Amino acid sequence: MYLEPGQKDVFTQVWFTVVKLLNGKDPLLYSFAGSLPRLPVPSLEETAKRYVRAMEALQTPEELEKTKQLTKEFLEKEGPTLQRYAVFKSWISDNYVSDWWEKYIYLHGRSSLMINSNYYVLDYFYTYIPTKHQLARAANIIHELIKVSVLIDRETLPPVLASGAVPFCMSQASRMFSTTRIPGKECDELKHFDYSESKHIIVVCKNIYYKLFVFHKSAPYGPLLPWELEDELKRIVKDAEARASEVEEAEGNLAVLTAINRTQWAQIRETHFGEGINSESLSEIESAQFVLHLSDEEPQNLDEDARLLICRSKHNWYDKSITVTAFKNGRLGANCEHSWGDAVMTAYAWEWTLTGEFMHNQYDENGWCRRPAGVQEHKFAKGREPRRLTWDFTPELSSLVHSAIKTVQEARDDLDLRIIVQDTFGKDFMKKCKLSPDAFVQMTLQVAFYRDNGKFENTYESSMTRLFKDGRTETVRPVTVESVAFVKSFMSPNRDNKETIQLLRKACSMHNKNSRDCMTGRGFDRHLFALYIISVGKKNRVSFPQGSSRSEVGLVHLSAASSANQQMGPQQDPRENWSWWRLRTSHR
Repeated sequence: MYLEPGQKDVFTQVWFTVVKLLNGKDPLLYSFAGSLPRLPVPSLEETAKRYVRAMEALQTPEELEKTKQLTKEFLEKEGPTLQRYAVFKSWISDNYVSDWWEKYIYLHGRSSLMINSNYYVLDYFYTYIPTKHQLARAANIIHELIKVSVLIDRETLPPVLASGAVPFCMSQASRMFSTTRIPGKECDELKHFDYSESKHIIVVCKNIYYKLFVFHKSAPYGPLLPWELEDELKRIVKDAEARASEVEEAEGNLAVLTAINRTQWAQIRETHFGEGINSESLSEIESAQFVLHLSDEEPQNLDEDARLLICRSKHNWYDKSITVTAFKNGRLGANCEHSWGDAVMTAYAWEWTLTGEFMHNQYDENGWCRRPAGVQEHKFAKGREPRRLTWDFTPELSSLVHSAIKTVQEARDDLDLRIIVQDTFGKDFMKKCKLSPDAFVQMTLQVAFYRDNGKFENTYESSMTRLFKDGRTETVRPVTVESVAFVKSFMSPNRDNKETIQLLRKACSMHNKNSRDCMTGRGFDRHLFALYIISVGKKNRVSFPQGSSRSEVGLVHLSAASSANQQMGPQQDPRENWSWWRLRTSHR
């Protein structure tokens, strides 16, 4: 992990060879699960040292001295007791932090999932559009996604191996499909449906929800083929167009309820979806493999594409693990709920899906799905045809939906999102300069932020910890003593280019080291998070790492879309809003 690109090590080469020999040619999805190590609990002293080092780049000398004093007091007083609890938890669980991270960072969060938590996935970046026909494209993507779901269920999806030999934990894949986040009044619940009861998807067309079976009931039993799905989607569109005038505004905006405050949505769900036809229809959505929205929108650039996928599509079902949107012009993308797993796992499945679409090329010369010779139309057996979901909208429920529309629209209007494609140079140029592309981009962001704001601010970059069992993420802090020195040199009107380049190399080198430390269990933010959880559980509010008046435990959402001014007051009970967590520090 710490070898430079191109650098060779005899021990590492031997290790790679042994791993390949022991695990055979085609390892299964969870073949390495039993051999993955547990995430280690860093020593208290090492975490404190790394924390102080991070603060050095952000605080004045006086503030830093105060932080060092508080750190010393923490190490002498509360720290050792909290550390013993953390070590004990690491003995009795597969991962001492991941279950708490899921529960308190995600499921306890009461704010809207839209923008704050869910993320979006784009298509081929407009470099390749296999067909302009919406239904043909949607049918192929359904088919390829369901094939991935089958591979996961059978545990035959190939695991991810770094350099072809270092295994990553694949446990997150188990909840990628057929999973829904159920809202709760105080804490949500992740519910995964068994493969036997999740044989369908939900298709939203013209504001109407349909249940569509995606598996053959008899031989050959597997997923419906693209041409079969295309025919069923055509039936759905025809029916939806005939019924469009019947749909009430509340029904057409039903999904906005999944975008409001979680406690409010839980109360509405309990009152209006707890029984009867509403409960049955909601159950069909929650047990589906995923949701597909056939949109009438035709985004012309990445900005429009991303805005629709992240929040502007009124049919994103934010509770579902995956909501796919197929646009009228053949483009598509997805919105994904975050608590079940991280974006790298979704990216793996999405890449597998798009690659399958490209390799299998199920389109004919006119862009429609290729079908067997002589076959005209696919028809389900009676009782398995696409079925419209029906709802009972009382005046009170309709009023609640209308109120939710206004709340959600305010959040949408408050979001600024632009995607700028920089094509002057790319990662090849960075590699030729012997710089890590990731580190280079992070330093670029620091320069841009400093140029715009005239200060440095604590920055979050996610690093995965899937080298360990049930690993999720760790925080890489791009603002370091070295990055500050580089940015100030770069922004100096009298800069020496040669010196600035050397400072850039030092800053990138430190960032690379920090990233590798995080991937190999040597990060400190998740350790501090676990200690903090323990301290609150013991009702023992500790002095560290709260820091001085300008360096306290603030609670800022770990998301690129979060706002730095959404902080929790010092007297507020952190258990009321666990989803806001980060060490909020002063800047200079």
